[in-house]
Amino acid sequence: MTNLPPIKSDYSRHDFERSARQIGLAFRLPPGFPHATVGAARCFYWAEEKDPAKAADFIHRCYRAYFAQGRDISKSEIVADIAAEAGFSRDEALAGMNDQRIKDRLKAAVDDAIARGVFGSPFVVVGKEGFWGADRLEQVAEWLRRGGW
Repeated sequence: MTNLPPIKSDYSRHDFERSARQIGLAFRLPPGFPHATVGAARCFYWAEEKDPAKAADFIHRCYRAYFAQGRDISKSEIVADIAAEAGFSRDEALAGMNDQRIKDRLKAAVDDAIARGVFGSPFVVVGKEGFWGADRLEQVAEWLRRGGW
């Protein structure tokens, strides 16, 4: 997390590790974090059109590859390998990441997110109310139970 002041970077690293331990997830901050993950996002949209169930498996594999195994998912070749591990054709996944229609779909999704005020992940929108961060998930559940406040 080279773009953060050392005190915030150290805290964030510790907090990520602690949060992963709390819910029992394997976690290792990828070297050079954060990386551009546009290829993985494009590949997800491509995969979702092909097979939604396998696309869900693919995206979970991406998260594990990045945050548990330290694989650099900013590289299209690695993303294609992960797609193949999820049962897709590696070559078709590479082509899908470069398909202009898929690129346009991702751009539209990003533009929509920005228009809604989304700026990070996880970000949950309930109606017009936005909640950012995993530490807000309980608040989302309470918001849904109570109908807001």
